[in-house]
Amino acid sequence: MIRPATTADIPAIVGMVERLHASIGSPLPMDAHVSARFLTMLIAAPRLGWVRVWDAGQGPSGFLAASITTASISMLPIAAEHGWWAEGGGGLRLLRAYLDWAKEQGCFAARMSTPPHNDRAAEILERSGFLLAEQAWVKVL
Repeated sequence: MIRPATTADIPAIVGMVERLHASIGSPLPMDAHVSARFLTMLIAAPRLGWVRVWDAGQGPSGFLAASITTASISMLPIAAEHGWWAEGGGGLRLLRAYLDWAKEQGCFAARMSTPPHNDRAAEILERSGFLLAEQAWVKVL
């Protein structure tokens, strides 16, 4: 079942963020305390922030976190995903719930990101109507 995340879910979500971070291979180091603060902020601002968990009865095993933002070229509201992870199902349900929320908030578009090597996530997004619009490149300084 998908449900709104609570502050009690934050340790489980941070654990999933750690697994997501490890799977991506990002050069940016992860700070669990920063992640927990960010999730707390999103949960506390339900109009602008959105955090849902997939819970099959044994605690959260998936999550999707997002917020509403704008782009540098337009003031149209955009839903921006900050993390998406699901173990043992629930990923597609989380994505659909996120898109429903974005529509309810009047967003022009919804944004998702995937690591370059995650073809499965890219296929799910393409099947859900997403288009590849840009890629991010990172150089550690």
